[in-house]
Amino acid sequence: MAYEPKEGSGALFKNDKGDNPKRPDYRGTLTLNGVEYKASLWIRQDKKGNDYLNGSIEVKTKGAPQSSRSPAPSRPAPAPEPAKFTPGGGHTGGEPTLDEDVPFAPFKY
Repeated sequence: MAYEPKEGSGALFKNDKGDNPKRPDYRGTLTLNGVEYKASLWIRQDKKGNDYLNGSIEVKTKGAPQSSRSPAPSRPAPAPEPAKFTPGGGHTGGEPTLDEDVPFAPFKY
């Protein structure tokens, strides 16, 4: 029976690297908010020789994997509607102008 993580938990197991030293040292799965993730960890050393863990997490999908480093493309937000100014002050649409935010009349030189 395969290990299935409970909600909010997971497990990593030692990975057989075979002949490829770039493979992760540990691999496993975790579940958060009903979404299952694949996790990979590498044991690294800093410049002083201290060990640390470096890892990655991606959504576990049956199709193509979605890496946490390159999120799925999303639609760009629509451009805001430009302000339409009318003679005599005031405007419609867009953000308010500075004059509308100031509680007093601007100076005229």
